[in-house]
Amino acid sequence: MIEKIKSLRHDLMAKYRVWDAHRDPTFPPILVYQMGKVGSSTVVRSLKGVVPNRVFHFHCLSDQLAINKRTHEEAGRPTPYNTSLQDTLLEFMKKNPVQRYKIITLVRDPIAFFVSNLFQNPWLVGENIYSETGDIDAVKAALYLNQKIQYPNAFEYLNNWFDRELNSVFDIDVFAEDFPKDQGYAFYHNERADVLLIRLEDLDTKWSEAISGLLDIDGAIPLEYGNVRKESSDAIAYRQTLDALRIDIQTCEKIYAGRLARHFYSDSMIEKMKSKWCSA
Repeated sequence: MIEKIKSLRHDLMAKYRVWDAHRDPTFPPILVYQMGKVGSSTVVRSLKGVVPNRVFHFHCLSDQLAINKRTHEEAGRPTPYNTSLQDTLLEFMKKNPVQRYKIITLVRDPIAFFVSNLFQNPWLVGENIYSETGDIDAVKAALYLNQKIQYPNAFEYLNNWFDRELNSVFDIDVFAEDFPKDQGYAFYHNERADVLLIRLEDLDTKWSEAISGLLDIDGAIPLEYGNVRKESSDAIAYRQTLDALRIDIQTCEKIYAGRLARHFYSDSMIEKMKSKWCSA
């Protein structure tokens, strides 16, 4: 009963927030809509309270959302607020097909994503990667990553995210045209959305001009960093894991021959990433 009340409360809160976000058509909602661990917290923090648009932060708006919601219901757990929010927004979009959105999405070096994701969600790891003091052990973490990175489907989430999410929900195919690798960001437009896609590695230098182009504004919006791993409580273990992780060259070649890496990064960028992670 308590779980049902919590779910209902989340639904009501979500309905109000979605309604409120669409009140002023002059400032359409901004969706920070991307795969996990690609700097989205920094983007959200930089925009909130600075732009008049309402800002939402989502990783999933596709059919996977219904599966996630059903999993919580079957487990007798209340639907998380963010899931209710995503579900409510999708419902609004279906009823209002002419509503436009501003979307910011990001992409990142696949191996850097893999490492950051482990430190964000260490409890999902079945193996013991902790030291006797309860901290993440860098050597164990590096060993775990080196093993998992060999799996055939290890990068399936990254390579398929844009098709499964952005393309299926907003009919925008970022692979349909060449990405301006020298520029580091690109815009995509259709009748439902204006999209900015930016590489995380270029966020520091290209953010101001890219966000100004998306929102058609004058003046800079400074970056306000959020959820920065090197400043977190496990920063030392994170740096040590980066130093300890060395991947064999054959595996590196397969990873960086993947669709995502080849589309968004130049040959010289890929060689630089390989030299960072790969052993001879």
